[in-house]
Amino acid sequence: MQADLKAQLDRIAANIQRDVNANLEVVRAVGALHSGVEELTEPEFQRVFHSSVYLQPSFQAIAWLPRISASQRLAYEQTAQTQVRPNYQIVEKTDQGKIIPAKERAEYFPIKYVFPNFVNENILGFDFASIPTERAILETAVQQNENKIFVTGRTQLVEITDLQPKFFAFLPVFRQKRSNLINPDATPALSPLQRQNLQGFVLGVFQFESLIRSALDGVKLTDVNLYLQDITAPESESFLAFYQTEKRWVITDPTNDRLKLLLIGKKANCGDYSGCTRIINIENRRWLVQLVLVPEYLTIQKYWRAWVTLAFGLLLTRMVIFYLIKLLKYTEQIEEVVGERTAQSQQLQEALQELQETQSQLVHTEKMSSLGLLVAGIAHEVNNPLTFIHGNLEYTHQYAQDLLHLVELYQQYYPNPHPEVFKYRQEIDFEFINEDMPKMLSSMRMGSERILQIVQSLRNFSRLDEVGMKPVNLHEGIDSTLLILQNRLKAKHDRPAIEVIKNYGDLPLVECYAGQLNQVFMNILVNGIDAIESYNSQRDYQEILENPPLITIDTQYLPKNDVVVRIADNGHGIPKEVKKRLFDPFFTTKPVGKGTGLGLSISYQIVVDKHKGSLWCESTPGKGTEFWIKIPVCLSESSFVKQISR
Repeated sequence: MQADLKAQLDRIAANIQRDVNANLEVVRAVGALHSGVEELTEPEFQRVFHSSVYLQPSFQAIAWLPRISASQRLAYEQTAQTQVRPNYQIVEKTDQGKIIPAKERAEYFPIKYVFPNFVNENILGFDFASIPTERAILETAVQQNENKIFVTGRTQLVEITDLQPKFFAFLPVFRQKRSNLINPDATPALSPLQRQNLQGFVLGVFQFESLIRSALDGVKLTDVNLYLQDITAPESESFLAFYQTEKRWVITDPTNDRLKLLLIGKKANCGDYSGCTRIINIENRRWLVQLVLVPEYLTIQKYWRAWVTLAFGLLLTRMVIFYLIKLLKYTEQIEEVVGERTAQSQQLQEALQELQETQSQLVHTEKMSSLGLLVAGIAHEVNNPLTFIHGNLEYTHQYAQDLLHLVELYQQYYPNPHPEVFKYRQEIDFEFINEDMPKMLSSMRMGSERILQIVQSLRNFSRLDEVGMKPVNLHEGIDSTLLILQNRLKAKHDRPAIEVIKNYGDLPLVECYAGQLNQVFMNILVNGIDAIESYNSQRDYQEILENPPLITIDTQYLPKNDVVVRIADNGHGIPKEVKKRLFDPFFTTKPVGKGTGLGLSISYQIVVDKHKGSLWCESTPGKGTEFWIKIPVCLSESSFVKQISR
């Protein structure tokens, strides 16, 4: 029963994470479109995202909030009355609930487009910054790095949605120069004038009730309720949703009178010391999913255990009586019987220990299989449409050249066009388009090629097609992991790029679980990058340049048929008291939302238990940290002989 509860909880948590991530990707897509064009019309806005919205049941609406200064307000309202609706204007709501034209202020963030537009057409033009609490949210969101989504807690903002609690996702969009599209990998430096470059916000509105029902699709819960809360919010605002199994109610209002009665129960036990809870990281927030047992479940468990105890007691009593009778008749056989029972007890103990070890290995194998399926599935789904896009870019480039050449022929043979044609040519800046379009298509081709490389690295990283232990090249796994982490290694606005020095030795093929070892490399490299970034936050830019961030990877073949991989960083190092607990489960020194404390614990199990190797850390505060991974080339002597013969 504990295994069933654990499997159901894992599936629910994975479904919630998947649905929310998919919704946030739609918000990012809208932000990318707005940052890449000067102005996006409402028909384009709805046509592009019509299919994406309805793929996610919890997605209620998506809106565009442009930044309008006081001097731009009149011109903006006149344009919106032509493009959106005739009576469009920037409005706000009084304390009495009356809609009035917005008061004069330095800047506005009105809702210009919303999709689906049937959600609430009266919200068009509503100034989101007119509410002090929401204004504070916008200020917090714009202070984050670019392309960073800010997710709110539970909200019931009736100006935007109905009375049902929702949560919002804000993505600030900044103006970008077209020339930056030539190099998609370049990271624009943040400047003090970044607020002047703010173009607006993409707003996503999501329903808790639809999210819970979608996550429970295909999951059978009997006499077990589901509780969802936001552990990053204050305790009075942490409640998000509660699912009652018997009535199939989803309660999202914490003031509901039924809630106090429904919460009566006992925490479930999934057998993994987690109290049947799972943590879900949603951008800047952390959600807690928990299973709660209802009294009916506890009653069934109580009587079931009572009957089993009674039957076992009767059986044990009968055995004791029979044994006493046998003792009276066969006193001379006491020592022999005691010896036999002792031997049986030892055998049972050994069998129990072996069973527990096998169960732990099966659980870990299932987790690794799920990770491989997820990574390989993403790579496959991305690869198919990307191949289509990449293959058609060459034709698009040729068609664009043909069209531009056609326009040049018109200019050659008709040098004096109609005045309206000449005026439109000046409005669209045809000379700039003629010069910039080939560059833009070239940058798109470079970007698609880069994504193809990343997809190939993801497939190599997951190693889903390799079952069991096989001889592999460890250097390929390390290189694939570094390519996946390339975005974190490149230069940021507050630091130069993290240099990676690879001192690869001459290694033979190593018989191992390739996907699991790639996970170990990923965990250690991510910890190294986090340590460097934490250390850089304590130094100014000049100090960072004097001692630039560095990660060193060394590999070496040892004479005793072992290989060693050393991964070192020049971060701030690890104190002794932290180093003692480094490989303990759920132990982490990172802030909320940055880690779960399971990475190094799982890495230790993979290296030591699965590969019969060693994993340890050497660190001096102020001088950096180095992790040592030592594993045998092959676990069996026969495999080693075959490899030498090759």
